[in-house]
Amino acid sequence: MEHPVDKIIDILIAILVLFLFPIIFFGFKQDGIVQLLVEAQTEMFVEDIRSNGYISKEMYEYYVNRLSATGLLYDISLEHRHYSFEPEYRFRTAEEIIEEQNKSYTGENKYTYVPVYTDIPHVEDPIDNSGNLNTETNESILAKAERTPPSPTHVHTDECYHAAKHVHTSDCYTYSGSDREEYECGTFTGRMVVHYEYTYRCPCGKSVYEEAGGTEPALTNGTCVYCGEDMELDLSSVSMDQYWQCRGEIEGSGSCNELGSYGGTHIAYRTTSNYTLNCGKKEGAYYDEAGNELSPVCSQIIVKVEPTHPVQTVYTNDPLITTISVTYMDGSTNILKANTTFSTEEVVQNKTATLSYVNVVGLVSTTHTCDITVSVVPRSKTCENGHTYNLNPDGSDPSCPFCKAYLSKLELVIPSNGVIEIYKGTGLPDNHVTLLATYMDGRTEYLYSEYLDNLDTNYVGTQTVTLSYKGKYVYITVITKRNLTKCPVCNRLYELYPDGTDPGCPYCAAKTPVFTGNILEYENNIYDRDILRIIYDENKVYKFSKDDYIQVKVTNKTKGLGNSILGAIIKGINQDFIHVKNGGYIREEK
Repeated sequence: MEHPVDKIIDILIAILVLFLFPIIFFGFKQDGIVQLLVEAQTEMFVEDIRSNGYISKEMYEYYVNRLSATGLLYDISLEHRHYSFEPEYRFRTAEEIIEEQNKSYTGENKYTYVPVYTDIPHVEDPIDNSGNLNTETNESILAKAERTPPSPTHVHTDECYHAAKHVHTSDCYTYSGSDREEYECGTFTGRMVVHYEYTYRCPCGKSVYEEAGGTEPALTNGTCVYCGEDMELDLSSVSMDQYWQCRGEIEGSGSCNELGSYGGTHIAYRTTSNYTLNCGKKEGAYYDEAGNELSPVCSQIIVKVEPTHPVQTVYTNDPLITTISVTYMDGSTNILKANTTFSTEEVVQNKTATLSYVNVVGLVSTTHTCDITVSVVPRSKTCENGHTYNLNPDGSDPSCPFCKAYLSKLELVIPSNGVIEIYKGTGLPDNHVTLLATYMDGRTEYLYSEYLDNLDTNYVGTQTVTLSYKGKYVYITVITKRNLTKCPVCNRLYELYPDGTDPGCPYCAAKTPVFTGNILEYENNIYDRDILRIIYDENKVYKFSKDDYIQVKVTNKTKGLGNSILGAIIKGINQDFIHVKNGGYIREEK
């Protein structure tokens, strides 16, 4: 059975885990931030000293104040090192001499970049079937064609009948009159009266006007409200009554019976006259020589012909559209099929083809023509790479001309790793640089000098070179080395300068002792006590000489939060957590 004391211990351990450990963790996080701040401020302080060449009281106090802002106390150590140098001489190696020669070279070695490109091969195989390639046939056009009605303003003329319009003349009528009636009447005075009854008709047959009167009828009576033509007198309907009308009383009677005597005679009379049409023809109609009435032919007489498709593009041996739009004399229109002798066997561009149509009206035949512009193109095909090209005129496949000419890939074969070393003045073909061109149709071609490149053959060094062939590009890294010459003394080869001048044999120069570049150093150190004495006691700026070395060390004197908590738990633990050291040469180039 668990003892109560054990439970209390477990509770205390739980409290430590829940509360104390997070405090310790965040305490160490804070100590780490303080460490970074001290490092940054120390670095800035050292850089100010190196750049200015001195330490002033203001600089030092600003640095100390920035550290004090962390809430800790620090030990700050300053160290100033003086150096004395003594040169050393020795025999140099040829490599060292070559390096010195390179550093002392002041000649020209300028890289000139030149863009390089090649065009994709031009393939002359135009496909001219956009927009005008026939998509209809004569049959499809005729199937949907409709004849339009005549123009409402059309008026038939002699041209519409191929004959003259019939007009009634006196020969067309037979005159008839009644016998004169006479009887005795008293003496009186009177006047002659003529009574007409007649009818006006319009040639269109829609308007009739009847009238009666005592005067002779006029030839016309206005215009027709339907067609606007003049009304014409119908002589077949004219009837005339002629008599004497009594004036005054007649002897022996109370009034005259509307008939009387003339000039004192006792004879009264009345005469009736009539005209009878006997020609058997209609006024305004048309007749042939045999007297047969004619119908108008203006709906058959073509006055205008136009092609329905004036510009056409067809494949070789395909038929043309020969339908034409015709306009007849009465204003009606229709679509008809014409004929042509133009052949589409050969490829042509914008050639003129003539369409002809023979129109027969009665016994009269008339040939009508119009022109169309025709282009005949070969049939086309689209290859697996998406190129559309022309087939042969006989329909056979010549294979895609684009795939024959276009590259799908350009590869660098030699050198296989893409890097090559050459000597100045030589080109890539001189150094056996080889490419492999793969065409879209699968063919391959090795290229030894056919490609173009932008290698600067006068530049010594490393350059990225572009190689181009038929619109494709590959790249190679070229390391161009200086040319060699042989020393006449030691017979050894050595490199010339990039501009071709001779720097001298490095192997012969290695036999002469020279300054090695090494310096013996004698160190004299000054520490923070003397530095601070000059700054504060003498109230001066502490100055450094060029190439002097300054070093600043910082450690913490008081505990950080994390270390304090951990030290309270674990006795004897090291509580120093800041150890910063930074330094550098005065006016040292960064």
